[in-house]
Amino acid sequence: MKRSAIIILIGLCSIAGYGSEITTLPKPPDYFAKSLAANPVDLLDDRYALKSLQSAASIRHRTVHELDNTSPDDPWITYCHVELTSFTDSLLGNISRNDLSPVTTGGRSRNKKYPGFYLNATRMGSRSALSQFEKDSLYNSVNKLLQSRFHIPREIDFISKYENVFRDSARTEFFGRTDIENVKISIGGWSGKFISVAIFNEYKGANSFLKKAFDYFRLPALKKEKIVVHKKRDEFLYLVKDKENMIILRGYRIIVNCPVISTGLKVPKKSEKVIELIKYYDEEFMP
Repeated sequence: MKRSAIIILIGLCSIAGYGSEITTLPKPPDYFAKSLAANPVDLLDDRYALKSLQSAASIRHRTVHELDNTSPDDPWITYCHVELTSFTDSLLGNISRNDLSPVTTGGRSRNKKYPGFYLNATRMGSRSALSQFEKDSLYNSVNKLLQSRFHIPREIDFISKYENVFRDSARTEFFGRTDIENVKISIGGWSGKFISVAIFNEYKGANSFLKKAFDYFRLPALKKEKIVVHKKRDEFLYLVKDKENMIILRGYRIIVNCPVISTGLKVPKKSEKVIELIKYYDEEFMP
């Protein structure tokens, strides 16, 4: 994921009618009680253990091993590539226009404030399966961010591990996509540094964006003055940065590009919207 300057938030945009339409949820117990910045933890940490496991029968998910070019399942899970628009790319640190081609890096960089775009797997490093301990721990951490109906199963075989990214033995990443309750979800991140959880769903305007964010994620109470709206012509990026809780919530447009599949038909590029929540565990990485 840069040589660009750090994004400067230049103003807070108020949103008319916001308060009357959005009902914020109370803070989840314990999770947002204090910042983890003073004591960075590995994301594989038992402190995030859930008290109960949602029945696997209620969750529909697929592993990378279950899909091939003849699969009737949505090729988005394994084969599709998410692209940024130039507008969004410029706001996220020119992720697609760094010194190395995103074709070879998978949109990663060595910049800790802008280490990359985690809605795609990295093309660097050594890929392997997660250990059972890593599965259990990642399951705990991710589900702390999601509302219970979207909890991922403990056997998260759809997530792979990528070690030695940029030939850095301390940089272990993970990435995978799944489908829960007919909602597309991607999970990526850097072990011990941050987790990115993205929901692919349509919304229209800031009110809709924030309402759906609360539908999917367990968030602290958000005030409308925390929302920054970036706009260029008909394109928007909605941003909430909460340094106290070490989270970034953002909504923006992406392009989903799928390759030719076994039928010989190319799936056309499709414009979609995404709601992404990033939880940081190391304040050095938070922009």
